[in-house]
Amino acid sequence: ALDTALEARPTERARIVEAARTASTTAADADAAAHEVARVQSLRADLAARDRDEQRVAGAERIVADARRRATEALDAERSLRERRIAGLAGELGAALTPGDPCPVCGSTAHPSVAAPQDDHPTIQAVESAGDATRLADQQLADAAADLAVERAEHVRLTDVVGAVDTVALDAMAVAADERVRAAHDAAALVLEHERERTAH
Repeated sequence: ALDTALEARPTERARIVEAARTASTTAADADAAAHEVARVQSLRADLAARDRDEQRVAGAERIVADARRRATEALDAERSLRERRIAGLAGELGAALTPGDPCPVCGSTAHPSVAAPQDDHPTIQAVESAGDATRLADQQLADAAADLAVERAEHVRLTDVVGAVDTVALDAMAVAADERVRAAHDAAALVLEHERERTAH
C-alpha cells in the first residue's frame, strides 16, 4: 500500500500544480475584471446622462421655437410701425407747416391742401423702441439657438459613447463583470489552497 501511495504522489502533485496554474490564470484577471466593472458603471452614468440630455434638448427646442415666435412678432410689429410712419409722414409734415413758410418738401409758400396727421401715427420714439425690441428678440433667439446647439452636441457625444447599449444590455454586462470579479477572487483563494496542498504533499 505504501508503494502504491508513493507511486501516486507525482501524479497527484502534477494535478495540484495544474489546478494551481489554472486558478492562477483566472485570478490574474482580477484587475481586468475590476476595470470592466468600472467601465460598466461609467456606461450606466453616460446612459443616464444621455437620457437626461434628451429632455434638455427637447426643452431647448421649445425655447428656440418660442424665441423664434417672439422675434417674428417683434419684427412684424416694427415693420408695421415703420410702414404706418411712412404712410403718415405727409400728415406729420402738414401739421408742421406754418402759413407763409416754405414747404420742406417742395419749397412752396402756398399750402392749398395740407395733409392732416393720422390719430394713430407712430412717433420716431415708438419706431425706435420697436427696433430695440426686435434686436433684443433676435439676440434672445441667437442665444437660445446657441444653447440648443450645445445641448445637441452633448447629446450626440453621449450617444456615441453609449452606442447601442440600453439598460437591459447594461444590466447583463454588469452581471457578467461582477461574475468575473467573483471568479477572480475565488480563484485567488484556490491558488492559496493549492499551494498549501502542494507544500503538504
